[in-house]
Amino acid sequence: MTRSDTLPPDIYPVLRYQDGRAAIDWLTKAFGFRSHFEVATADKVGHAELAFGNGLVMLAASREPDPANPWSMEASGIYVAVDDVDVHQARAMAAGAQIVRPLADTAYGSCEYSARDIEGHLWSFGSYRPTLKSSRAQPPDETPKALIEEFQRIKDAFNAAMLSNDVTRIADCITEDWCLVTPERGPIGRTDILAAIKTGILSHDSMTKDIVRLKIYGDVAVVTSRGRNTGLFRGAPISADEWITDVYRRDAGEWLCVLTQLTPAMPGS
Repeated sequence: MTRSDTLPPDIYPVLRYQDGRAAIDWLTKAFGFRSHFEVATADKVGHAELAFGNGLVMLAASREPDPANPWSMEASGIYVAVDDVDVHQARAMAAGAQIVRPLADTAYGSCEYSARDIEGHLWSFGSYRPTLKSSRAQPPDETPKALIEEFQRIKDAFNAAMLSNDVTRIADCITEDWCLVTPERGPIGRTDILAAIKTGILSHDSMTKDIVRLKIYGDVAVVTSRGRNTGLFRGAPISADEWITDVYRRDAGEWLCVLTQLTPAMPGS
């Protein structure tokens, strides 16, 4: 058994694209890569890893040039995972490497620095080590702020649609086969929920959801929130304090809800 059979690679090419989604689709179709991991919003792939055999290529989204981040001005580079980043940076500095981004902790749990070699090529070295484990959804301890903010906007838009009691706005937020699973009645289909709202059987006058957990699995997102709402059902006041787990599917760059599971929140939880 060789080392590559048991350990992940240490060196990863990094490519930056204007349209990450189109790049992923093309690279998988033309070169046989497979999408292994993505951090994406409704309209942009911020970070992705494509697998081929036991190797990985990283993709990043193009962004506005930022002098503090040399990667924002490069189309490609190399990332290397190392065990002791502090020692590695000291060695590079002693050899005369131009440190263009000093060692620092990142939002996704890595510790990294960037440098240019003797002919100006950009390299980054860090503690984050991607793996090919199929169960991995995100780099360790990563909860991308931009992604949480994007899904919070999606949830806020759904809340606003529900409060408007406009079934057309509500329908725009969910898939044709969306299903609501409640503790009282189990699965309830989209048609029944929209009919109850349209006829006035069900209405809401307040609704909030705050995200507490978010995981991305390719084109599927699982989002757990703490939700509270008040309203009327068949003319009687209703109120709820519950844990809400939504499953989203990305279709043509848009996240739509496929399933919503409601679990009553216990006192003190």
